[in-house]
Amino acid sequence: QIGSRIVRTFVSGDFFGQNLKGGDSLRLRQAFGSIGRFTAGQTWTTFTDPNAVPQTLDFEGSTSNVNRRQGLVRFTQPLGDTGFTLAASLEDPQIIVEVPSQIEGEGRTESPDLVSHLRFERDWGMAQAAFVIRELGFQPVGQPVISETAWGWNFVGAFQLIEPTQAYYQITFGDGIASYLGSPDIVATGPFSAEISSLFGWMIGLHHDWSDSLTSNFTFSR
Repeated sequence: QIGSRIVRTFVSGDFFGQNLKGGDSLRLRQAFGSIGRFTAGQTWTTFTDPNAVPQTLDFEGSTSNVNRRQGLVRFTQPLGDTGFTLAASLEDPQIIVEVPSQIEGEGRTESPDLVSHLRFERDWGMAQAAFVIRELGFQPVGQPVISETAWGWNFVGAFQLIEPTQAYYQITFGDGIASYLGSPDIVATGPFSAEISSLFGWMIGLHHDWSDSLTSNFTFSR
């Protein structure tokens, strides 16, 4: 505790990392600290909410699910007693580039992703609208960086239908944000050409608690 403020830290990992020999190794999932309304470190991106992440046997979740964790600095501001919360963050700009076959180079950007969301929460559930604007860069060998602006929206929600059953959804769209879903932000269109990829993805799901030790989950996404 610092004065009247509580300092919180959290670290978690798993063994889904890959080492040089091709085997599993320790992977850092989250490592962050928070004090007051500030959070800094690696945790869930402000662009999504863990409440709308489905529990699936596939470790990465559904195909259109945003479940990215990355380095960030975030400020969160409750808007009175309305149930609304506004957040803004600067986040690690991870980009994925599908490089044309006849060009050598790599993805590069020097600007952090700027992400914000407006969240509404009540006892029955939550809804959130998030927006990201980012710079995508690619540097051919021996040439200056080529950059373009990318953007995207993500709408998520989770709410109780009846006491043991929760429904959730996610709708994501934009240009140059496919890496938030594990796909290339920039795709090759020919041996010497590429373009920013556009996407539209959605997901719905139901989670039901049969007992304290038995649950089931259904999710569908495209």
